[in-house]
Amino acid sequence: MINLKTTGEGIPFVFQHGLGANAGQVEQLVSGIKGIKWVYMDMPGHGNSALAKEAVPSFDFYVDQLVEALNAKGIEKAHFGGISMGAGISINMALRYPEKVKSLFLVRPAWIDEGNPAHLRILSEAAELMSFSDGIEKVQQEVSFQAINKEIPNAGQSLLTIFNPEQQKELPIVLKAMVNDKPYAQLTALQKLALPSTVIGNDDDPLHPYDIAETTHQNIRGSVLNKVTSRYVDGTLHQKEITEHIKKHLLHI
Repeated sequence: MINLKTTGEGIPFVFQHGLGANAGQVEQLVSGIKGIKWVYMDMPGHGNSALAKEAVPSFDFYVDQLVEALNAKGIEKAHFGGISMGAGISINMALRYPEKVKSLFLVRPAWIDEGNPAHLRILSEAAELMSFSDGIEKVQQEVSFQAINKEIPNAGQSLLTIFNPEQQKELPIVLKAMVNDKPYAQLTALQKLALPSTVIGNDDDPLHPYDIAETTHQNIRGSVLNKVTSRYVDGTLHQKEITEHIKKHLLHI
């Protein structure tokens, strides 16, 4: 069963968490924004949503799961947004189910039209080690991890949270599948989108290069691009800045 949550009252705004995270990531971000019905869910293989044995994680699969859950709640149309993987899910939704999407709010997109991008391969490497009792020690010996940890220690420590024993046991499957997938087939697909869109990027974030946010913005007509402080530099300020940009986004749609 999918763990879907709603908070607040108003226009529905569906917001999705990042790869390896859960609905709590979203709840923390949007808790202070009133006048909106926030909708967020643990995607299968995350949080409190298990991944069925026959399921193959992908952006299409997650969007279809989301559509099914929203239909069950009677939510026909909403604003959509998300963090990292959640941004990719939102774009996939807008391209495949445009009638359901009022606007897009994309935080730190990590994919464009390429599967297995170089900046995400550390997640696949970590997934291979998650079944080992000393997996967390092994991943710290990987050259790619050491490079991240040397440049931005907080990013390295954040990466290690996927080894948390409370994570779904299917997370290694999810990590490998999603790193190798992509939210849309060709970058030019973004040029079909004609709806209010805000893209949020930052520096100092090895898994979410700012140029991904720039490229996304450049290919969505009329979109707005904002740069915020990296959460690895100042997590409190990062959250505050994103919250303010969500409010601005809502004021202009």
